[in-house]
Order: sequence, then C-alpha cells, then structure tokens
Amino acid sequence: MNPQANDQGAVAAALASAYGEKVWGTTLGVGSFLTLELGAQRPAREPTGRPHGTFHLWVYCSAWRIETTQQIIASSEDAREKLEPAVKVLDGHTLHNAEVQWPSLSATFHFDGGLVLRTFSIFSAEYDHWLFYLPDEHVLTAGPGSTVTFSR
Repeated sequence: MNPQANDQGAVAAALASAYGEKVWGTTLGVGSFLTLELGAQRPAREPTGRPHGTFHLWVYCSAWRIETTQQIIASSEDAREKLEPAVKVLDGHTLHNAEVQWPSLSATFHFDGGLVLRTFSIFSAEYDHWLFYLPDEHVLTAGPGSTVTFSR
C-alpha cells in the first residue's frame, strides 16, 4: 500500500478493512486522547509496551463524543471520573462503518447496537486529528489540517 496523500478512496478502503472487527482495550489517554484496539491482539513490540489489536485507532488532537440514537454517553471534555468508565462502553462492539468528512477530516465510526464514536477536528493546522494503524504497519494519519497521509 502506497496511496497518494488525500486519496479518499484509499482512506475509505483502509477503514473498511476493519469492518467486522470487535473493539477491545479502549483507553482514555492524556487530554482528549482516546485509543481503541480492533481485531486480534498482537504482542507488544517492547517489553514494557502494551499490546495492540490488528487495527488501532488513536483519536489524537480532536474532540469526540460517544452516543447512541437515544443518548450521549460521553464527550471528550466531560469530567475524567465520568470518562474513565464511560469509554469502556465501546469494548465488545463491532465496527460496521466509518465515514470521513472532507475537508475537516472529522470522522464517524458506527458500531453494532447503534453505538457511534464521532470525532471533531479542532485544529486547522499544526496537529494530527486521528491516526489509524493498519495490519501491514502503515498508519493512516488524518491531519494536520485537511491532509491525510499513509506512512510506515
């Protein structure tokens, strides 16, 4: 895989390759960082590192919200004591679809049971919005700004 920057078809294909995979290991990080593991667990690369899934989503410098058709479960700026347990609702759910809005690169990830993770790109330059790690060790990076790249 070596798509050109901003290849919308390649972005859609990369995300679609994770459809049908279950989420596990959802973790709230520093600030608004949120990570999700999808698919089979791969061993950690470093002895002190944590294992990742076949796919790994890192919501980086973006706001985000987890919701259903009936309620908002959590938003990135909620109190951390609420967020820590709330983000775990994603674990065990299967990714069914993902959409990227161009040019903002905000994204919507749809899971079974009507569960949705929405990201909101909040920087027009300087910071990545989210990163999607693929099984072939390529990384789809959304951002900075309206740029999407694939790298190793």
